[in-house]
Amino acid sequence: MSDIIKVTYDLYSSSFSAYLMVEELSKQPVVAFDIETRGVYSPEERKKAAKLLAQEGDTMSLQEKRLVSIVANNTGLSFPSLTKTTHFIFSHSKDHSKIVVCDSFELEMKMWRWIAIRVASLSFTIRCSI
Repeated sequence: MSDIIKVTYDLYSSSFSAYLMVEELSKQPVVAFDIETRGVYSPEERKKAAKLLAQEGDTMSLQEKRLVSIVANNTGLSFPSLTKTTHFIFSHSKDHSKIVVCDSFELEMKMWRWIAIRVASLSFTIRCSI
């Protein structure tokens, strides 16, 4: 029998509130995180590309077919340059999360930069302690 854990959360959507939250998280010895992503192409663009492939795919060059396929099949799991991170989810306990909603490229890059620095500093600490 599995126990259900009720998880509460705080939302952050501005650069400043995310910065304050990250500063608070930096004091935690262990932090888990997850992300949510979406493809950069809209549903309308993907639909048009899929329709174009169905109607004219046989007459397209291999290069054209590849480019149109990239748009038609774009999802949050596509190649990183074809995705946008929409949410960063952090937790340092089993029942509370802190979620940063990224509505700008600037905020997304600030969050990735913080994660990269945090991981680099952890790696350095681990190497030094061995």
